[in-house]
Amino acid sequence: MNHKCEYNRGNCHVTKHVTNTDTPVNSRLSLARPPVQPPPPPPTSGSASDWPEGLKQFAAACFARCPSGPDKPIMEAQLRKVITEAYNTNTAYSIDWSKMVLPVFLPTNNGYTNSNNNGHMNNNGYNHNLNTNNKKRPAFDTNKKQFNSTMPPKKTKTNSKHGEGYVENIGSISRKDRQMRFMREQQAVVGNANASPAPEVTTDQPLVGRSTALEKKYLRLTSAPNPDTVRPVDVLERTLELLMTKWKQDQNYAYICDQFKSMRQDLTVQRIRTTFTVKVYEIHARIALEKSDLGEYNQCQAQLKTLYEEGLPGNRLEFLAYRLLYLLHTQNKQEVGDILVELLDDEEAANYEPVQHALQVKTAMMTRNYVELFQLYRTAPLMSGYVMDSFVGRERILALCKLTRSFRPTIPLETISEWLGFESEGECTEWLEGLGVAQFMGPKGLSSKETYPVVEGHRQQAFMKIDIKGQI
Repeated sequence: MNHKCEYNRGNCHVTKHVTNTDTPVNSRLSLARPPVQPPPPPPTSGSASDWPEGLKQFAAACFARCPSGPDKPIMEAQLRKVITEAYNTNTAYSIDWSKMVLPVFLPTNNGYTNSNNNGHMNNNGYNHNLNTNNKKRPAFDTNKKQFNSTMPPKKTKTNSKHGEGYVENIGSISRKDRQMRFMREQQAVVGNANASPAPEVTTDQPLVGRSTALEKKYLRLTSAPNPDTVRPVDVLERTLELLMTKWKQDQNYAYICDQFKSMRQDLTVQRIRTTFTVKVYEIHARIALEKSDLGEYNQCQAQLKTLYEEGLPGNRLEFLAYRLLYLLHTQNKQEVGDILVELLDDEEAANYEPVQHALQVKTAMMTRNYVELFQLYRTAPLMSGYVMDSFVGRERILALCKLTRSFRPTIPLETISEWLGFESEGECTEWLEGLGVAQFMGPKGLSSKETYPVVEGHRQQAFMKIDIKGQI
């Protein structure tokens, strides 16, 4: 129904003793270890004029190799760290600087910067496995476009709003994204000698963001959040308006989902739990439902359940209905029973139309009243039909199994189409062809005896254990 140094002991001067065959030599002195001259102490000022000659040449070579571009700040951070560690360990004069190479200049097999010794930058790209069915109940009043669940090809484009290092990359994290994350980690460790240190982020008080960028790619945090990259509430409110406009115009779910996850992350690190937080999660959940992304929907649903329990206002009853239908999809009978107990003391929820619809769906499924079940599917309120899309196909297969066991020798296609809730016989015929029973259809209808074994195999596969990320 249409509804991702090599170190050498340098400068160690050993006195060479030359012996003369005509002059007797003290054997003790000939076997003793020659005195070693210690390296000169490091300069206290730390200025470039006091560096050893090899270090000066090494630094000059680094700047010559990377005079500008997005790699320059990364190179500077790594160079600063190497020099600081050299002076802290008194090895600035003993290191063979001619053999030193910064990690930013070390390529790996996959083309990304080799930073194994200076940070952890895993490929945290995302991939959405989505159902591409068209719907009749969009999340918003928009001009619907066809959505392709296959990830679009990798593309990169610089966005001036995010600075030179920002790259939009659909499908996986780009090289510049990794480099910018690495640079932030290095600056957090080494610091910037020419700028005042960033305020320390503690658990005693919430972090307050200072970023003004409306769009920001989602990156999984690997260290403490930087206030300069986190957006405050007023910026997030403008971001939400922008994303809603883009969603209505472009329907680019991969981009919208990434941006909403970034917004949710900024809200979380700042401990913002307000009505605006509820609004963000509700909108993201509806969009995920429209694109059949049950995993992302359920992550939003789980957080909304907690926010509602804290007393924050929102569309609690609407998402209670969706949650009940989702639990029917996952066959979680225990959670369904808990909701039924809660409804005994919640008269407002029990009388809410979408909740009543969900309860009727539960009853129809439990009593195997398939005619009633598919009629409820066709008249589902709000976005309940999107949730029902996840299990209607499974229930239709089960219903067809019952029909082929009960009616012999044939079942008229008109009866199958009407009882299983199809909008036309053509749609029903297409569904039967997808099950592989088209050869059993004749002038009198579908042959029950030959169809049943095939449909029974589909039933066993359809009722396998449901495992979806984020399930509560």
